[in-house]
Amino acid sequence: MFKQTLNVFMQFCIILSFSILCPILSYAAEAYEQNEKILTVGVLDNHMPISTVKDGIPQGIGVDLFKKIANSLSLNYKIYEVKDPYLGIELTKLGLFDVLIGPYQNQAKFSQTLDFSVPFFAGGTQLYSKKQTISFSSLIKIVWSPLLTNTIILFTIVFSILAILLCIGEIHNRRKSSSLTEEVSHTIWVTLFMVLGEIIHDPKTNIGKLSIFLMYISSIAVLTIVGSSISASIIQISQFSELNISVPEEIQGKNIGVISNSAEEDLARSYGADIYEGENLSALFKALDNNTIEGILSIYSTTDYFIEHKQIKNIQNSPFFFDRNLFNFAFPNNSPLLEPFDKAIVSLQNTRQNKDICTKYIEKNLEDCIL
Repeated sequence: MFKQTLNVFMQFCIILSFSILCPILSYAAEAYEQNEKILTVGVLDNHMPISTVKDGIPQGIGVDLFKKIANSLSLNYKIYEVKDPYLGIELTKLGLFDVLIGPYQNQAKFSQTLDFSVPFFAGGTQLYSKKQTISFSSLIKIVWSPLLTNTIILFTIVFSILAILLCIGEIHNRRKSSSLTEEVSHTIWVTLFMVLGEIIHDPKTNIGKLSIFLMYISSIAVLTIVGSSISASIIQISQFSELNISVPEEIQGKNIGVISNSAEEDLARSYGADIYEGENLSALFKALDNNTIEGILSIYSTTDYFIEHKQIKNIQNSPFFFDRNLFNFAFPNNSPLLEPFDKAIVSLQNTRQNKDICTKYIEKNLEDCIL
């Protein structure tokens, strides 16, 4: 009887021990498996300052931030280059990527298939276009307006009539005086300039004085019109190279370039633009240079970085944003990495430890890094 009771008690203790130890062992095994597992990480190329792969080395704000978090969580990983943003999304949906790094946004259409971290970078979408150059003939056409032409013609006619009246009246009057006979001892040109100078400076007749007065008045009027015309021309010339879009709705019907399968493609369609798809910014700027498209709708942080480092000239961007964006890490749905990454990102932002990562890649618009 005692033996039977003892066996029952021992069985109870064994069952109790397993019930306590199993969850602990399971958690330990899970933690061990997570640490030992080599994560597959996709890095979207050609999207600096967020992500790129240069000479086989992944870099960018998103890449450096991931590495910092992965090291703090003791995670092992292997990075793969991704050329197409849509391909990266699809591979992550299938679970072939544990983490996807790039300018990805938490869009509603991905809510059932992907998880997104808290945002680590903010940006905006702008329209980029070529600065229009102005030819010499166009410049002359702008400056030499019909008003200016007619004014100069009228002034020339009036001035000529007044000059003739002045000269006739003054020379006729001076012939009666001895001053003209004294001046003819000089050469004809010296005599002419001396007489004209004296006539203009000190007319003796009433018709001469009236002619000089009217000449002054007409000169002031002409100079005023010329000044106004030149000012208007300068304003017109300065506006000649400006983007001819003042509000986002004005891209409707225009041929706008976007990166294939990007959020900017959906945005351009919502405004009624004709879509031209390019696989990357290089392809889009080539199309813009060839006048295939009228503009490029793109994230300003990545596009400004591209323009600066590729030294692309004569590009202007819209003075307003079409949209504001928040960029996140993307994970497969129900990923166990989401929560630890969210905590790590918030911790880095609260302690401003991500500022060094941001300043490594960007000098201006540091507010885009969520500090």
